[in-house]
Amino acid sequence: MSLKEDTATVLDYMVKQNRPYNANDVFLNLKEQVSKANVAKALSDLASKGKLKEKTYNKQKIYFPDQSQFEKLNPMQLSDLDKETQEIKNRIAEMNKEIAKLETELQMLKAEPSTADAKARIEVLEKENAEMKEKLTALRSSKDKVSAKDKKQINADYDAAVQAWRKRKAIVNSVVEAVMEGYPKKKSQLLDDIGIETDEQAKIDIKEF
Repeated sequence: MSLKEDTATVLDYMVKQNRPYNANDVFLNLKEQVSKANVAKALSDLASKGKLKEKTYNKQKIYFPDQSQFEKLNPMQLSDLDKETQEIKNRIAEMNKEIAKLETELQMLKAEPSTADAKARIEVLEKENAEMKEKLTALRSSKDKVSAKDKKQINADYDAAVQAWRKRKAIVNSVVEAVMEGYPKKKSQLLDDIGIETDEQAKIDIKEF
């Protein structure tokens, strides 16, 4: 239908219902007979021509027929209308709260590392961790005699390596947990997808070092 026909449909509906509605309510109540865009245009046009009244509540536009064309409402009808208006205002307030909540969650998700960034970071840490493990193994299996000075240095390097291992393990776990908040699968699947081999899978217990 043309915009003119859609406008006539919207006006006929609003007059018959004689209730306050926002554009989305009208669109849904008309069972999508009129497109959402044309509903909004029709309501705005009808309001500008005085055929509908327009009020704004919490940044939401509410439309209702010009009451001068109807018989005067009795106090009970006016009370019912006020209640309906308040219900709509309350519903809009709840919707605004939900929107604010979703926007906050979206910003939090944007602030978290992407799966690709997390995978790249974890790969770097895993490589460094593997190199440290090799050095530790070489140090522990070495049969060459070393001086007290060298032994002291080796022990210091060993302690530093283990400390770095613990730190990197904590970082990897932290990154994985951050990704898991928006990951639809199990943690084991995530680790498999990005190619992480845990200490448990390698049968290594950091507590032994």
